[in-house]
Amino acid sequence: MNEKNLSIGGGLLLAEIVVGVTAAFALSNFGIAPDWALVATSIFNFVPASFLAKAARARGKNPLFYGVVSALGPPGALFVYQRLRSLEIVENFDRRST
Repeated sequence: MNEKNLSIGGGLLLAEIVVGVTAAFALSNFGIAPDWALVATSIFNFVPASFLAKAARARGKNPLFYGVVSALGPPGALFVYQRLRSLEIVENFDRRST
C-alpha cells in the first residue's frame, strides 16, 4: 500500500471488527448483554474513521464526506476503505502500464 493512513485505517478497522465480535461472544458467554461490545466498537470506530478521512484527503477526495461515512459504523468504514483501496489499485495499475 502506498498511502500510510489507508494502511493504518484498514488495520485498525480489521482489529476493531475482530475484537468487537470476540468481545460480544465473550460477554454473552458470561451472561452479560453483548450490547456493550457494540457500544465500545462504535466509539472506537472514530479512530479508523479519522485515518480513512486523512487517506481521502491525500487522494484528493472530500475528507469530510468520507470521514462521516466512516464514522457511521464499521459497515460505512468498510465501504470507504474498499473504495479508497480500489482507487489506489487502479492508480497503481495505470502507472505501471504506461
